[in-house]
Order: sequence, then C-alpha cells, then structure tokens
Amino acid sequence: CKTHKLIYEWKPPNNSSITVAATNPSQVLVALGGGNLVFLNIEATTLVVAATAKLDQEVACLDISPIGDNATSARYAAVGMWIDMSVRVLALPTLTESLRHVLKSDGSAVGDVISRSVMFHVFGKQTHLLVGLGDGRLFNFYFNCNNDTNVTLSNLKRVTLGIQPIGLKRFRARDKEYVFAASDRPTVVY
Repeated sequence: CKTHKLIYEWKPPNNSSITVAATNPSQVLVALGGGNLVFLNIEATTLVVAATAKLDQEVACLDISPIGDNATSARYAAVGMWIDMSVRVLALPTLTESLRHVLKSDGSAVGDVISRSVMFHVFGKQTHLLVGLGDGRLFNFYFNCNNDTNVTLSNLKRVTLGIQPIGLKRFRARDKEYVFAASDRPTVVY
C-alpha cells in the first residue's frame, strides 16, 4: 500500500467490460456484460478465479459482505437483476443460486424500477438484506441462512426515502456499524 505499485492485474476474458463489482477483504465478484459473473479469491500477490457463472440477464448490483463469524470472506452473494426485477442470493464459491425473490410492493410487481444497490448487514444479531431501488424505496428483509439448502427472506419492510436511486454504503462510528442510504434524502439506517 505504501508504494502504490501494481502487483497483479486481472483482466476480463475476451475484452469483456466490467459492469459492476463487489469486494471484501479476501474476495472479488465481478459482473461482465451478458450476465457473466466471475468470482475471484484474493491471495497474497494474485487473484485466482474460483468460479464463473452465466446468468440469464444483466446484473444491476452486487454485494459480497461477510456475515456471521467470518469477517473476511462471504458465503453468499446478493445480486440485483435488470430485467425481472429480482434479487438473487448465490452460494459462494460455486455461484449456484440459493434463492430468487422478485421484488414486489403491496402485492404487485414494482414495475420498471430496478434494484440499484444491495447489501447484507447484521443489525444486532439478525442478518438483513437491504435493497435500494431506483425510485428511492428501500426494501429490508430478514436474511435467514440456517444451512446452505434453506436460505429464505422474510419480514419484508419497505420505506420510501426519496425519489432518486438509493446507494448503500457501510460505515463505522463510535464502534458501531451503520448503513448510509445515499439518495435525494440521505438516511442512516441502524
């Protein structure tokens, strides 16, 4: 870090472009055009491709925040999709789909509003999946992952924070973690 020297560089295959990416201290998840995902492990001086997957549509947003006891690597990825307005949870490192949830508001589909930001976050002892939409709404689910075969979302709560797309970022203050929801009416979620 002190020298800012390039140690290793990974480039997408076939001159693909990176559309969105997510990182944590030991992993990188990259979405390429055409719904392609590449999952990389960060090793001492290199990036190693752990898995690839081709989804049926373009990826809008990603998150691989570590949850649970392991603070450096994630067991799940949250993926927001462009066309079907769904959020998918993929098991890591295989990128196999554990859950697909089509976003709905008051019993009807959300229409043409896509997820712009997704994030796993632990509030207290409960893991949540937060989804910021392009119209300023925030969806908050309990994320339950008792084991890899029983992954569920429950207890949906919705709140309108504004009318602009929401971007979610984690920050620390006074030894606690919070989530900043950036939009036309910025909000701290805790």
